[in-house]
Amino acid sequence: LAEFHAKEVAGMTQYDRAEMRCQGVVFVLIIIAFLTEAATAGFIGLAAIVIVTVLNGVTQEHDLGKAFQDALPFTTLLVLFFGIVTIIDEQKLFHPIIDYLVNIDTFGAQMTAVYFISGIFSMISDSIFVTVVFMSEFTSKLLESCHGDHQSFSRSDYDAISVATLSGANILGMATPNGKAALLFFYTSSISTVLDLSYFKMMRLIAPYSVAMSFLGWIALYTALNPATNSMLESGILSEHDCACFGH
Repeated sequence: LAEFHAKEVAGMTQYDRAEMRCQGVVFVLIIIAFLTEAATAGFIGLAAIVIVTVLNGVTQEHDLGKAFQDALPFTTLLVLFFGIVTIIDEQKLFHPIIDYLVNIDTFGAQMTAVYFISGIFSMISDSIFVTVVFMSEFTSKLLESCHGDHQSFSRSDYDAISVATLSGANILGMATPNGKAALLFFYTSSISTVLDLSYFKMMRLIAPYSVAMSFLGWIALYTALNPATNSMLESGILSEHDCACFGH
């Protein structure tokens, strides 16, 4: 890789350097757009593709074909994951799990269960898809509770479970290439063949980081989430919400 990098840098022209500067500018614009929530993620990504291709002088359709061809394995897996998640959602296969998680009485035990269960599912499928299904089910439970005679599942419970779900899916999900889109794209790209990266080799390389981050994430969730939330509520950084936010 070092030799390849040195060779590429030595052979760069002014045109190549200008292309890289354009890509750098667009990269900064993407970060600003996401931070300011200027538009939806899909629109920002599409705008970035259009701007980069135009600034780099790519105006012929056949010049773009190679890039889409390289992305086909990754896209195929995404479609497969979408199909799996759709079946799970339509068949309500997660209902027993969601009912179990919602009915756990102890805060620490509930956060631990949500954290690890969402993380384990994210290791199998993509973390985003798991998060979407889990949060959809939790939102339904909150609405049912809001419209019922008594709130067995409050908005504060929902907020805490949301943090645990997102933390578990994103931290534990990095243990396998399935869990993270970036790792999955890297695994299905041509560079994985050049570097001789197998699925299990990627898992082995990322295992130390995955184990350490998973443990620290659980410790923070178990010990710091509730006190930190109460502290921010008292200081006015956060405010209490109720079912009105969900159209009740």
